[in-house]
Amino acid sequence: MREQPLCASDLDEQQRAGELCETELDLMIDHRLGRQFPSGKRQSMVLAYREMIVDRANALEKLQTGAINSVCYVHEMQRLADSLLRKFESILAADEFAAFVDQEPGLPANLLIDPSQV
Repeated sequence: MREQPLCASDLDEQQRAGELCETELDLMIDHRLGRQFPSGKRQSMVLAYREMIVDRANALEKLQTGAINSVCYVHEMQRLADSLLRKFESILAADEFAAFVDQEPGLPANLLIDPSQV
């Protein structure tokens, strides 16, 4: 059985969740890179994060409507995480990147969910 596509209230909720995530990102930048972190780099990171939030919402809608299955969804989340890391890596200096994500540049994002277990 397919679920109904997202309605306006779901979209409002996603927007609020996205805003909360952006606030969390901003606080994480302050904590890991300092409050004086350059605003241009900060804005670039926020824009990359916003793109990922939109892509994540689109993937969730596809999952909810049956357009993709849970294994495809997990792979898409991993792809989005890797893509976001690469964007952050292109914005940040190597030492900033290592401090921000707690890993060396060039490594894939840690797989949070094993698709074979879904």
